[in-house]
Parts: sequence; C-alpha cells; structure tokens
Amino acid sequence: MTWNLLREFIREAAGKSSKPEGPSSGHFGKYVFADQREDVPNEPNTPEEDSLADALDKHFHGRPQELQGWIDELIKDKKDYPSVLEPPARSKRAYRTMTVPTKVLEDVIGHSLSPEDFDGEVHFTSGGVQKPIGGRSFYSWTLEPDIFYGLRKDWGSLFSTDWIKNKVGGKGFVVFISADIDDNTFLLNPDKIEKAGLAGQFSYQREVLSVGPVNLADVAYFYFDSDSDTTSEPQMIRAAISGIEA
Repeated sequence: MTWNLLREFIREAAGKSSKPEGPSSGHFGKYVFADQREDVPNEPNTPEEDSLADALDKHFHGRPQELQGWIDELIKDKKDYPSVLEPPARSKRAYRTMTVPTKVLEDVIGHSLSPEDFDGEVHFTSGGVQKPIGGRSFYSWTLEPDIFYGLRKDWGSLFSTDWIKNKVGGKGFVVFISADIDDNTFLLNPDKIEKAGLAGQFSYQREVLSVGPVNLADVAYFYFDSDSDTTSEPQMIRAAISGIEA
C-alpha cells in the first residue's frame, strides 16, 4: 500500500469519528490545520490557516514577530475553536522560566529582595504578576515543567550561556513561575499543534501562550554570579520545580 493510499485510509477513518472543531463558516473551517493532520478528515486550509500555520512555525523556531499580529484574532476565535485554541481541560497550570536581573524579578514579585535572597539557595514566594514589555503581548509557557531539564541539556545551563550573560551581565536570577490557567488568558492546545507538525522538534516543550498580564500562583528563584557552581544547577532546578507545581 502506498503512503498516499494509507493516508486516505486514515483520513477516511478519522472522518467517521472526528467531531468538527469549529463551524464551517469560521476562519479555519471545520478542522484547524486539516491539511497538515492525519487525525481529521481531509479539508483544504483556508488562506487564514496557511498564514497562521506559517506564523506559528516561525514562532516555534525563534521568530515570533508575525505571530504577534495574530494574537487579538486568536482570542476572538477561541469561542469557535476551543479544542484547538485553548489548553486541554485537564491542564490546570502553566509554567515558565526566565533569567533576569534583580530589578525585573522585583517587578514580577512586587517587592524588594532581601540580602538573604542573594545566598544562592532556592527561594519561594506566592503571587506576583508577569507584565508584557517591549510591545509584545504574549509569552511562551509550558504545561510540563519537567521540560526545564531538557532546556538545560539543550543550552548547557540556564544561567551561564553567552547570550544570557549578555542579557543580564555577570549576575542575576534564574526564575521559575507558575500560573493557574483558569485565572489568566492562555492560547493553544499543544496536542493539536503537535498533530499538525508545527512545533517540529520542539513539540516536547508542550507550549502554550499567555496573553496580557499574568497573575502568578507561585515563584521560585535563585541567584547566580560568576562564582556560582553550575554543577549544582540540576538540584536547584529540581527544588524549584517541586515548589511551584500544583
């Protein structure tokens, strides 16, 4: 059996069991990104779908500029396509990591740091707000905090790479934040995005997008400088993640 015939067989089977994801008159038709997926019936992409798919592909590969122009429209389209544009109902929290200078961390948690916060140990606080900056309204989060171990493997470190040093200088904070999905505005179902192949090799990151200010549930952070021992980083990450998970 050729691949094309097998593909049509799969699509035919999917057509007998797949509920429409949205109205046929909507921007994305009955099935979002159907042209790239095998789990739904065959349906040509609309021009809007092709444009959004291109913007998402660029975003997942480090070029988020085009996706910014889609954010307001995606918020409107959530009501028509909730199974694709909202995180899965089973997911209660989203997670994010940042490497930032002191002032940014203080802005996020809403109060000044104490001398003890600079001791290199993991510290925790509840609440705070992550606000959009620099004209960008959305940020990347994950539904699976364990991926932070993968990021360390990919980058070598969450605080000692050259691009991070250029961003924050020789010292700063590695920060892990969590937010309750129901208390904020989040977009995307990573299960659907993975089936469309848009995240590629980054699908393991289980990414969702926050829009606007995000009310935080928990924050974990630890200080680093040029004398910090990077060999202790895995243990620090593990402690931080354990403290912010729901």
